[in-house]
Amino acid sequence: MTQMRDLGVVAFFGPDGTCHTEAKLAAAWNLPMISHKCAGAHGSFEKGSGLGATFARTLPPAYKASKSVVALLKAFGWSKFAIVAGDELTAAAQQLDAIKELAQSNGMVITAEHRFADYIPRLISDMERIVDQTYYKTRDHLDLGQNTSNDVLAFRAVLRLTPSFPTNPHYGMLCQMIKKMSAAPPFCVPNYYHKLFDDASA
Repeated sequence: MTQMRDLGVVAFFGPDGTCHTEAKLAAAWNLPMISHKCAGAHGSFEKGSGLGATFARTLPPAYKASKSVVALLKAFGWSKFAIVAGDELTAAAQQLDAIKELAQSNGMVITAEHRFADYIPRLISDMERIVDQTYYKTRDHLDLGQNTSNDVLAFRAVLRLTPSFPTNPHYGMLCQMIKKMSAAPPFCVPNYYHKLFDDASA
């Protein structure tokens, strides 16, 4: 980022994943940063974390998503539930903490809390263990992770919080435009992976 700033970059787009340090750095330089799919910025502008001045994101922060989840749980009268979330390095970890805090302040009971590694096919026995430990005392599971539609019937009692695929019909053209502009000056980002944008989820 420092090299890009020295070359005259006037705004940053990205990163995804973690972005707390990058957002603080952009704010220190008074340069705008628009992050796509970043939930890694701890805290919120509302709580005075200092990320709000030059930082914008397309993925809502955990504290905003937690309000919707708790409101939905209350609307259905689900006052007891288990939370199954991705590991600490994902957005799911922050969502888990925010939902847990808000649910408990609303008198809800979390019957179990489990984490799993991101690569599920390799660790399917961990997921089986989580289900075995929770199914007899929990009717509703809150699953925080990536978007997938496999085995829909198995998840009838699961509320899944995940980013959704873009529905804008021009999304593919936008991805191509971003890829083309990223390779051009002043960014000059090499595109080693030609299928990166086709395979990346949003």
